[in-house]
Amino acid sequence: GSGDEKLDKAINRLKSRVQSMVVKIESQLEDVESKIGDKLHLLDKDMDGVVTVEEVAASLRTILKRDLTEEQARAIAADMDQNEDGVLTVKELAMWAEINKVIKLMEEGRDAEVDRLLIEKAEKLKALEDENYPEETLAEVKKEKANKS
Repeated sequence: GSGDEKLDKAINRLKSRVQSMVVKIESQLEDVESKIGDKLHLLDKDMDGVVTVEEVAASLRTILKRDLTEEQARAIAADMDQNEDGVLTVKELAMWAEINKVIKLMEEGRDAEVDRLLIEKAEKLKALEDENYPEETLAEVKKEKANKS
């Protein structure tokens, strides 16, 4: 130890708190992963832990209550794969679903809901920017950008 009994006790208490926090976080992560995994296995036909465009195309043909051709199903699945690597991440699937939710609402003429969704997105983005750039640094960032141009 450090030779200071109070300091050693405080350090040990802190270590124990951090360890219990890590255990809680790990258990929460496992819970989320298992919930996502439970759903993704429906798409991951060969159970290799990776969801490919082909697997999603095959799932779309069975899940959707429409007669999709192989080409149509592949086109939809490829549209989900934003970085075009042939593999779909949870983030890519979520973004695709969100974008298509907005399109569907617009097609149905539900403009108020579209507006609400867009306002929510803008507020989340603003909150993230505020988190990443507190006011004083935001002014500095803007000044730097102005000086570069």
